[in-house]
Amino acid sequence: MIGGQLDWSLLGIGALLGIAIIVADEALRALSGGKFKLPPLAVGLGIYLPAATTAPVVVGAVLGYLYNRRATSSPDPGVAQRLGVLLASGLIVGESLFGVALAGVIVFSGNGSPLALVGDSFAIPGEVVGTIAFAIVSLGLYAWVGRLAKRVEVEG
Repeated sequence: MIGGQLDWSLLGIGALLGIAIIVADEALRALSGGKFKLPPLAVGLGIYLPAATTAPVVVGAVLGYLYNRRATSSPDPGVAQRLGVLLASGLIVGESLFGVALAGVIVFSGNGSPLALVGDSFAIPGEVVGTIAFAIVSLGLYAWVGRLAKRVEVEG
């Protein structure tokens, strides 16, 4: 757009696709009595953002749904759900703060990967190990929150 090389036909296609998604959303809502939806913003973000960015959101939504289902069976579901939201918010804020701190380290060091301990040949095993470690830590944290919610219910 800045260089004057914008393909305006793509904007038209995008506008038509947006209109089609809005029409499909309204039709789904009307036919299902509001049970099924196709939110245009979510579809647009899914088209625009890469899968590496949207996949954690989907995984988080599924895990949040599963946690809330489990929390509803507790004696005080409200406490368990609030603690789950608090933990999820802490994970999001922690990741954001770490990202800002890492960006600062990258800028000041001039190194694109200042925390790298091993070479690029360990990238795939590192992602697998990191994913498993994150899953274990997350499960542990949610188990701890579940125990904390039960303790708060008993003491409360």
